[in-house]
Amino acid sequence: MKHLVVDDIAVVNEYHSYLGVIDQETVENLLFVPHENSFDPFSTAKNKKGYQRNVEPERVRSMAQYLEGPGRNKEITTIMVSVRLSEQKDIDRYLHLIKLQDYETILDKWGKYCSAITDGQHRCAGVELATALNPDFRANIPVLFYFGLTYEQEVELFNTINKEQKKIATALFEINKCDITEKSEVSYEQKIRKIAASLCRDTDSVWGPGEGGQYRVNMTGQSIAKGLKRQPTYETIRRATSDMFPVELLRRLDHDGEDPLDLAKNYWRLVSETCKRGWTEEPSVKVIYHDEDGTQTTKSIKYFLKNSVGVASLGKLGGTLIATHLESSRERYETLVGRLYKVDWENRDDNEFRATNSGWAGQRELYGMLYDLVYLGKG
Repeated sequence: MKHLVVDDIAVVNEYHSYLGVIDQETVENLLFVPHENSFDPFSTAKNKKGYQRNVEPERVRSMAQYLEGPGRNKEITTIMVSVRLSEQKDIDRYLHLIKLQDYETILDKWGKYCSAITDGQHRCAGVELATALNPDFRANIPVLFYFGLTYEQEVELFNTINKEQKKIATALFEINKCDITEKSEVSYEQKIRKIAASLCRDTDSVWGPGEGGQYRVNMTGQSIAKGLKRQPTYETIRRATSDMFPVELLRRLDHDGEDPLDLAKNYWRLVSETCKRGWTEEPSVKVIYHDEDGTQTTKSIKYFLKNSVGVASLGKLGGTLIATHLESSRERYETLVGRLYKVDWENRDDNEFRATNSGWAGQRELYGMLYDLVYLGKG
């Protein structure tokens, strides 16, 4: 694909697409959003209505606050605009007038429904609001112009963008948030993210990188191929850390001069040493049995300690144990953690420690069983 640069506009000849940069003035004076409840003379629908969803005010406010806020570099991802012209002479004339910012001539010649935003209406609205909040605010908006699309192709482009695009995994979103420096006082959520990130990244953590620097935790949350090691995600560790250190406990540790990261590392180290079989990093372990008649049977055993319910339950229990540790001796604390050796982490239906539910319900169920074992001696 060849790109012919014409001033600030790159031309992709094969697709009748032109890449450039516009400002807020161009958006306000030229572009049109074909909302589903608005008239669009180009529409093939019987009621001549458009195809775009309505603007969501909260999304616009969030975008404006992001753009107008301090320390931002004002980067905006590319918007897409369908220009309803197909003749090359009209395309050339349109681009020439765009560069001159001669919106009046464009509107007089082709009308206000000529330039339709197919993707990016919230970004454009966010820029408009940011400008209203701060008159000194300026932003350049990358734009991909499509020319000559039929109305059906325009709608299909919108549907494809909004239906097929894949959201990033929560784990990747959260680790990205962790690495952003907050301008004001560090929030509770950010403290939790940073503790969890250190647990996953520090070499003195049992969750940290192993031999060769390979992560033991799936930091991006991306799916892995069948048969490979199924690692807990960063999001799993972050949620377990949040359960381990509720707001009140984190405030207390800060007041007492205790480092929550050190406490978390020590707790997980004790768990890994106490529950050695369940802590295995292998997706399954093959065990060979010999029957009385000498027949050899191979059985594949899986453990659930490192699945989301197991990690979350242990994280919540860790918070309870750390609170106890603050009121008692280290020996008492380590004795309580040591009682976890009685837990059978094998993932089989008749295992009394295997939660019958998944998700939050499973976490509460398993936490209750672990608490009863550690504090009440049940199990």
